[in-house]
Amino acid sequence: MAPIGKSVTETKKPTRIPLVCKMCLNTFDQLPAHLKRACMKHATAEEIRMASQQARKDMINLLKNGVIVDYNRIEIVSGEANRAVVVRLLESLGLFVRGKPKDTLARGPEQEAAVHEEEMPEAAPETEAEAEEEGEDVSSEELYQQPRVVKKYQQALRKRVAQAGLYRKHSLDAPLLIGFKQYLTKDLGVANYSQEVDNVSRFLFFMDQTAPSLNFVKDIRKTRDFFNEMKTIGLSHQTIANYIKNINRFLRYILNATNVRVMDPTLANFIINFQSILKDVQRKNSKDVTQEITRKRYRQLQQPEPNTTECWKVLRVAKKDVLHVLGKTYSSEEITGAEQLLVMYYLQAVLQLKHLQRPGVVKNMTVEEWMQRKSVVSPSGQKMVIIGVKEHKTASQQLASFALNEEEEHMFHVYFTQLRSNAKDSSCGQEEEKFFISSNGDPIYNPSNDLRRLHKKYCLPFITSQVARRAFETAAINVTDAQKSIVADYLAHSNSTAEKHYRMLTHANICSAIEVIEGFAEEGSQ
Repeated sequence: MAPIGKSVTETKKPTRIPLVCKMCLNTFDQLPAHLKRACMKHATAEEIRMASQQARKDMINLLKNGVIVDYNRIEIVSGEANRAVVVRLLESLGLFVRGKPKDTLARGPEQEAAVHEEEMPEAAPETEAEAEEEGEDVSSEELYQQPRVVKKYQQALRKRVAQAGLYRKHSLDAPLLIGFKQYLTKDLGVANYSQEVDNVSRFLFFMDQTAPSLNFVKDIRKTRDFFNEMKTIGLSHQTIANYIKNINRFLRYILNATNVRVMDPTLANFIINFQSILKDVQRKNSKDVTQEITRKRYRQLQQPEPNTTECWKVLRVAKKDVLHVLGKTYSSEEITGAEQLLVMYYLQAVLQLKHLQRPGVVKNMTVEEWMQRKSVVSPSGQKMVIIGVKEHKTASQQLASFALNEEEEHMFHVYFTQLRSNAKDSSCGQEEEKFFISSNGDPIYNPSNDLRRLHKKYCLPFITSQVARRAFETAAINVTDAQKSIVADYLAHSNSTAEKHYRMLTHANICSAIEVIEGFAEEGSQ
């Protein structure tokens, strides 16, 4: 019977407290029914009743003792910024932090972004060539590898993005995002998946802040608002294109790697319709990307191109300091962490500026590839070693190969045996251990940033590997066709370029190519 003064329709059912199933670690409004159907379907009624009662006691205990957390228990985490991240994580889960500092209580959008775990790139470049020119900001310290966990967004664009809330995202532990990550890694074999999952998580948060869901496929207007907001803030069209690509792949995951077509055909039709609408947005944005690239090339055309000698200036200036550090390995002198980084940055610069290798080659060179180097004698009688790198931009078409002379091989050998081994190598145990590792023991993240830091240390204009490659390609215009051919191979051009002078890539050609390149640099200095 309805309470006095209320109609039957106004009577509300009591709100059930969600309880946790300890078997599957999910919450259920009716835990006994779930246990009977799924996790304890072979148990007796008494066992199910006892499990439900214990779950209720655990929930009551959590409400009494676990909802409020003392800040002094968080102080085991080092660093104020890291503790601020923990505080926000706890508060986002509905918990309360007691006794936290006042500066943690009031943070604006910029500070919120400063302690955000991951960053949205300003232009999320699609190619390595663009990545090397749009590297992250360099720290004020000369040879300092900026931590990736805590970022301070000093650029005006990133501040606007933070203020608009576009850095906010759902927890990556959500089932939808976990499934998408597994789809990228296991089904598609995508190694660098984190940025793509982050982008999808940010989009899903914009569409629905409560939890990741597929309801966005029914809200075309809000989807357009998301991309319009990105344009209004000033994010590049290439960044928007990356987001569209990531969302498209997320939708393909839902359609092709889940049972949505069978379990919910109506939702599947909504997704297919959403994909067609997204194509219209992508088509318009692709034209904007093309115009953006054209403007960028025009700006490059207006700037004076450095000659081959200027490309190697940082190598000549830094060499004395590098040799001094390497000389310490034969004595009892202590080598500082900054000196170790200097040697690593210099060797990366040798590969990018002298041997004209793309950043992806430097980043993905493995210990196994170093150990399998081949000793050869060049056509001019010079002793060299040949190293091949399988994983790089045009890896599906060509092998990246370069030839180190005796002095360079010795530098690499000392780094590998004396300096690199002093760092904690967290890449050990992986299928392919990377040759270059950062000061914290992880594989290097962005060789272009390291190259920038080396130029900054010696107060020289920043020369990217792409600029160096263009300079030496220009220098090769006036040489013979045979020399053009071996230089094209050495640069690991795509097939569209290399097939013009196609031939078997041999050790002799690799050695000849670097000798031709060295000749260009000598001519430029005259």
